[in-house]
Amino acid sequence: MYKTTITSYFKKFLAFILIFSLFADAYILSIFNVNLKLYGGLFFIIISLFFFKDILQISYTNNLIVFVSILLLIVSIPFWDSYYTAYSYIGVAIAFIAYALARVQVKKQLLIVFYLCIPIALYEYFSGSYLFDSVFANATTGEEFVINENVAGGLSGVFRSKAIFYGSTSFGLFLISMMVLFPKRFLIINLAILCAFLANSRLALVIGVLFLSFNILQFKSGKILKVSFLLAITLILAHFIFSYLLENYYMISINRILELKSNELAGESARKRFWNQAIEMFSGYSWDELIFGDNGAYVKKYSNGTESGWLSLLVDNGLLGFLFYSLIFIKILAASIKKKMVHIAFAIIIISIVMGVVTYHLSAISNFLLWFTLFIFLEETTFSKKAASLPTNLRLN
Repeated sequence: MYKTTITSYFKKFLAFILIFSLFADAYILSIFNVNLKLYGGLFFIIISLFFFKDILQISYTNNLIVFVSILLLIVSIPFWDSYYTAYSYIGVAIAFIAYALARVQVKKQLLIVFYLCIPIALYEYFSGSYLFDSVFANATTGEEFVINENVAGGLSGVFRSKAIFYGSTSFGLFLISMMVLFPKRFLIINLAILCAFLANSRLALVIGVLFLSFNILQFKSGKILKVSFLLAITLILAHFIFSYLLENYYMISINRILELKSNELAGESARKRFWNQAIEMFSGYSWDELIFGDNGAYVKKYSNGTESGWLSLLVDNGLLGFLFYSLIFIKILAASIKKKMVHIAFAIIIISIVMGVVTYHLSAISNFLLWFTLFIFLEETTFSKKAASLPTNLRLN
């Protein structure tokens, strides 16, 4: 049997390269104009090639998924006019390498990033200023954008913490990813809800409440009452503290969140328009576009994304890309239901919903966390006997 040549220290180093490249990218690019994500990612891939045999020790199914993703990229490129969503395939391989070589270390370092974001988000919210203004270029036009407090607040003037990310939306997606990756960690879910409020990410708040409710329902009846009571007291205290320290500021945040009840939201109306445009564009595709997609055509035409991961896969990656993603989701969901792994089943349903309302798979961080989590889910559901022998910090927590 092949013996691994990777030491624990080197696994930590590999994980650090990847995590630092992904999560420090917004700051490094905005301040120093250096694409850390690109250079760090390439360095990570080159280093990992020296441990190719270790990667092949992972299950045949997971290796096959990576092979199919690379194959789909290769056969699709001749039919594409741009590479706008090429990372939706490339990211699968990067997440798999991290999973194969340093899965435990990656999870630990993700937790460090998560806990680091909490004091930064609190500082931003109470000071009313960002740690740094984000600068990034439009993927299609190359035009530079600066995200500061005023731009992020929009017409409502709400303050939205973004911590170390490009914007509050990216921060919100990260919080959702952490809840999905740690679906049974009660503390992480509660802290994610707090950060979602600071970022005024309504989607992350809704997902957080769903995860919280789901976990509470898993408790025994007596504990449900105790936990619910403690949460209610905490919520009331937090409300008084925030309203006392930041009266007007805090109420703007509350009012924007309560707009969820309204059906007249301009943002939601625009989102539905983008969805209809995507469906209309896909229905008019030629046979090759139906199969392989017309990568970047939608963004080029409408100067905006589809606002839906599933629709983006259809218009940009075609039926091949859509089926590739959806079949993995279906496989995990079916296996988790069959083996009564309710947390995985619930988490995969949540990811499917999130994919329906945002382009969750396009962000480098979200795509990495998506596939890193999917590989763990596949290990847990498909190889349940082996999963019992997995390190405790690899299993779902």
